Amino acid sequence: GKVGISLRAAEDCNITENHCLANERAGIYSNEARGLNLAENHLYDNGNGILLSASNDCIVRSNHVSRNVYGISLRGSGENLLRENLMELNRYHLRIDGGEGMGVPALGSYAQDIDQSNLVDGRPVCYLVGRSGTDVPEDCGFLGLVSCREVAARNLSISNSSVGILLVNSSGCRIQNGSIDSSEKGILIQESRDCIIASCEAEGCIAGFESRDSSGIQFVANRAQGCSAEGFRLDGSLNLLLLKCSSASSNGGISLHSCRLCRVQDCSAAGNAKDGLFLSLSHKCSIVGNQATSNGRGISLAGSNACILEANSATSNQRDGISLEQLSDAEVVNNTASENGQGIFVHSSKRSRIAGNTLCNNSRYGLRMSTTTNCNITTNQICSNQIAGINLVDCTDNLLYHNIIQDNLIQNAADNGNNHWDAGAELGGNYWSDHAVMGDPGDVPRLIPGRGRDRYPFQHPGGWS
Repeated sequence: GKVGISLRAAEDCNITENHCLANERAGIYSNEARGLNLAENHLYDNGNGILLSASNDCIVRSNHVSRNVYGISLRGSGENLLRENLMELNRYHLRIDGGEGMGVPALGSYAQDIDQSNLVDGRPVCYLVGRSGTDVPEDCGFLGLVSCREVAARNLSISNSSVGILLVNSSGCRIQNGSIDSSEKGILIQESRDCIIASCEAEGCIAGFESRDSSGIQFVANRAQGCSAEGFRLDGSLNLLLLKCSSASSNGGISLHSCRLCRVQDCSAAGNAKDGLFLSLSHKCSIVGNQATSNGRGISLAGSNACILEANSATSNQRDGISLEQLSDAEVVNNTASENGQGIFVHSSKRSRIAGNTLCNNSRYGLRMSTTTNCNITTNQICSNQIAGINLVDCTDNLLYHNIIQDNLIQNAADNGNNHWDAGAELGGNYWSDHAVMGDPGDVPRLIPGRGRDRYPFQHPGGWS
């Protein structure tokens, strides 16, 4: 059926020694129930073996839960006791979450009494609440840390869990050398502070590493591989660091949403179907020294103001190497964006500086900008792109000077707006491979197809230095 045994708004009921097989949603399901005793039931091949939804103060004891999609699910439910349950061969053994949309306080949903007598594929569930200054056993098959302080976990190997390692409202904890596979989320950090996740791997998960509403979290030398959603996802977080992490062959690589003052440094994103590195509505973040290779797009920022992109390499991405959309005050300096569809694409943005970048051998444009204003584009090398080096569409009041614009196939530049292609007689304009002049700068203007002109082009590449 849809549900084997259903208890809605029930209290103090006893459900024991039942066999619930092949039910679409759950073998045993409760909603807004209290004080249930679920014991010695056999739950096979269901959507959920046991699903407690907004149900509190229940006892779940000595159940055999096998071959379900989810073994035991506690969703928006608190203060339940789990003892001696055997979970095996489920796609995801144990699920504990806030039950999105149920109106239940998130932290209360994680206040459970679950001891190591519960087993997942023969290994103990380690669920610690309010503990401090302890180490976690290395044989855990599931790890939950709730309101914990300075707890350490090393060398865990976890598979087939809704969340392999769960940290909620915890601080100063350290997870090191963990390996999580075939789970919905490899490591989930929620409302936590100053924790370190180091040298962990998440493979074949939906999301590898996820942080929500947390601060001061450090992800160091972690690897996500083959995730169907994203390798790393950070939401609503502050002062987070991703250092030397990698995401490969996932749907999305590394993404930050509504974050502030975060730093992504020396990370790599390769072979991801969508964006290698993506920021949305994330402000004052630093993206430094990363490599984005063979993704749908390399590095993409949307609605994220005052960010710094420095010394990154974006190569062989299907669309843009670097994409900036609907943002302001970006610093895009000393990056390489080559052999992509486009090198750098800027749309509906303002007051940004694009300087010292190498934008060469892209299949379309080196630098393409649309409906963008008041940007400073200087000291870039823009060469050997297949359509044009620079293409400005409906842009105004951008200043372009001291750029090397060289050997782009169809045209070096085009502009249909009102932009400035030099910085005056003293500083001069740009170097053009298709416009010979005498002097650095010279005084024979170079006309820009469409509109605009460089009044003081240079004779030599880099003649301004």
